[in-house]
Amino acid sequence: MAAHTITKQYGGGWHLIGPPVIPWADVGGDVLVDNFAESFGQWGSNWVAYDATGTYDGLSLNLGQGYYVALADSAILSQSGDPVIADPDCNNCADNNFSSADIDLDKGWNLIANPLVNKVSKETFLIENNGDTLLFDDAIDEGWIAPTIYGWFENSYESIERLLPFGGYFVNTSRSLKLLIRPHLYDDGELTRKAQDVIAGSTLELRARDISGDGIGDFVLVGLLDNANDDFVYGEDEYDLPRSAYSSMGGEFIDLKIGADIMKDMKSSEYEDYQVWNVSIASEKVDNDIELSWGNVTGFEDAIYLVVNGEAIDMNEESSITISTDIDEVAIVAGDVDMYLNPVPDAFGLSAAYPNPFNPTTNLGLALNEDAVVNMSVFNIRGQVVDVLIDGSMKAGYHNVIWNAGGISSGMYFVKVETGTNSAIQKLMLLK
Repeated sequence: MAAHTITKQYGGGWHLIGPPVIPWADVGGDVLVDNFAESFGQWGSNWVAYDATGTYDGLSLNLGQGYYVALADSAILSQSGDPVIADPDCNNCADNNFSSADIDLDKGWNLIANPLVNKVSKETFLIENNGDTLLFDDAIDEGWIAPTIYGWFENSYESIERLLPFGGYFVNTSRSLKLLIRPHLYDDGELTRKAQDVIAGSTLELRARDISGDGIGDFVLVGLLDNANDDFVYGEDEYDLPRSAYSSMGGEFIDLKIGADIMKDMKSSEYEDYQVWNVSIASEKVDNDIELSWGNVTGFEDAIYLVVNGEAIDMNEESSITISTDIDEVAIVAGDVDMYLNPVPDAFGLSAAYPNPFNPTTNLGLALNEDAVVNMSVFNIRGQVVDVLIDGSMKAGYHNVIWNAGGISSGMYFVKVETGTNSAIQKLMLLK
């Protein structure tokens, strides 16, 4: 059974919305503002709407198309029209076949909506490509469509398994396709094969939110899979979700990315010491602190850490941290975090002192490609030792050595480092 009037309660804030019925002419027809104004009130003051490109002026309300909608306060959306059915005896229905539930998809991200009045499992989708039609799982295997579909929940994107009436969703494709959505008896039973394949590996979702609750949050998903490729692979990894509408209206939001422009990154579980995902955090008009949170960390054989500006947080012991918006370095590290923080160089070396000339301190970078007994001493021009900076065992890695020459006279000095198998010498100028 399908009703001609559908309603749904919405709270204040952002939503992804699409019509579940074909609107009647006397309730606004295909004009979005005319359809929604009776429920939401005055356009521009009580609510605004955008399409996926950020356009807000003169929007048409199309079945199967999703829209960003921002509400000033909670409201009940009521939509009247013809549901998509396949009943030849229904003479009053606008369309008597399910082709009205077909959605054309362009390459990349598409903001769609459930065109039916009932909930639909994504696993029942049919995907059409140049006359060939595949089930959703098979289309994923062929690289036509990404496996994850994103909806909206509590002011942030969320991966979903089913489409609900009125819901808007983001779908990513590798080419132009047609999505065929059909009604079915929905089963809340076991996870599908595709979902089990992903969960069988090691996955972690890192979420960011404005602690004031005003800004829109974001998340990234990382994981380890035995057969994953460390390079970007369509379907295995996913590009960052669009934020066109928020940018268009100058909204407040946080944007998390892995590397340049990825929001889901699966890497190979075959690594020597550690596997790392570099996360960038950008904020638009969010001046408050940001909470980073994650759920239970399961499936990772090695320890996993969140590294923030060189400080490692054990993600098995903590579930969230609060950071400022000017954080420079955020990374997720699985494996030997000490090796990540202190990587082993390929060769022994002593970098140029900085500053030089100096007064009264200077920094020297020492690279040890293996554990060693190290002696680093400072000599004057007569060859006399004036200071011993290091004399003992040191671990392989990069080390910063500071010489404070506060009690030493101005002049030229030489710093010499020896490990038994390697040595280096450098000239320093102390000016007071």
